[in-house]
Amino acid sequence: MLISRLILFVGLAICFVSYIWVLVIAFKKDILWGIGCLFISVLTLVFLILNWDTCKKAFLTFMVGLFIFLVGMLLFPAF
Repeated sequence: MLISRLILFVGLAICFVSYIWVLVIAFKKDILWGIGCLFISVLTLVFLILNWDTCKKAFLTFMVGLFIFLVGMLLFPAF
């Protein structure tokens, strides 16, 4: 049970760091992109598509974190 919680935390932390990474890229591009990505999640997806060359590492890191999180969810015991 402790290991599954640790896996959940690691996956969530990776997702959080990669989202912050995308926000930093968006704010470097333009302050309006950054504010938009911060408050409107669909706009973050649009930003990722339009700026794929600069955001692909952050997106792939997010996907790895999501995979780790989902593995932790599968290992978490059901009550």
